[in-house]
Amino acid sequence: MIRTHSCPTCRICDSAGSYLYENLTDRLFGAPGKWSLRKCDNSECGLLWLDPMPATEDLGKLYATYYTHEVREGGSLAKRFYRRAIDGYLRRRYGYKVAIPSTGFDWVLGMLLYLHPGARAEADARVMNLPAKPGGQLLEVGFGSGQTLRRMQSLGWDVQGVEFDPVAVNNALASGLKVHMGDIASQGFAEASFDAVVSSHVIEHLPDPEGFLQECHRLLKPGGTLVIYTPNSRSFGHYIFGRNWRGLEPPRHLHLFNSVNLPGLIRRNGLSDISCRTTVRGGSVLMASLSLSRNPRHTPLTSANRLLDEVAHYLSWTACKVNKELGEELLLIARKAG
Repeated sequence: MIRTHSCPTCRICDSAGSYLYENLTDRLFGAPGKWSLRKCDNSECGLLWLDPMPATEDLGKLYATYYTHEVREGGSLAKRFYRRAIDGYLRRRYGYKVAIPSTGFDWVLGMLLYLHPGARAEADARVMNLPAKPGGQLLEVGFGSGQTLRRMQSLGWDVQGVEFDPVAVNNALASGLKVHMGDIASQGFAEASFDAVVSSHVIEHLPDPEGFLQECHRLLKPGGTLVIYTPNSRSFGHYIFGRNWRGLEPPRHLHLFNSVNLPGLIRRNGLSDISCRTTVRGGSVLMASLSLSRNPRHTPLTSANRLLDEVAHYLSWTACKVNKELGEELLLIARKAG
């Protein structure tokens, strides 16, 4: 069993929280136990968190069958054209010099990204919304399969990574990446070491998100950039599917943020020039949430029906057009004062 501790108050504003969902189970990866989520009673905050919270010493038990170390790369003709479209977009938008020389055909492919909901957001995420900076020092916290690290290294960044998953760390080391096992605070990085610190769907897994942000601030150089992706607790999918929303993922998602409380927490920890918005990369989340709502025991991580995936992408895009706060995912970009 997983040890727990009581967590009745909000970590952001210290307000009490009321139970939003009770007796949730892990229907994705089979971690034991039943879990409940509180919602902060302060309407200007609205943080969601697990109570009881898993003990820090037992967090590893939540990831026994997790997928952070898997690599899925397609080699079909369509996939190759898609990657060329992204390369063309990254040249124009962010100034990256990709390996394959640019042609007029690549320019056209890059423009086609604007016709697909989520495709341009996915291209932005591949470089963590960072403009080209040859030789820039980048740290990724929670690098998983290492795909982002390898991509950013190929685009001229000097990269390092931090990850809890020992299989992911060993795989990254075997591929020649400079990576470290454990959390960001235990690595002993020197102050002002990095031009960019990035994390994708990591902060919601951390028992102490504020401590994480404080360390990010310490490690950034003056003018450096922090980029965070995380689920949006006020999303369209959460509104529609409730306790079956894929973004809840108990018991691994310890805290779930929105576009108000996350910028406030970032600002409180010394960063400025903050931009926080939702993205339209929500199709797969909606499909998984639909599966959860139809199957009380388990859901596949991805949909087998490509057509339904595309419909879900357009549905997420439409929701964001109606209300820009309804995206399934938050993107936060902030900087350390120069």
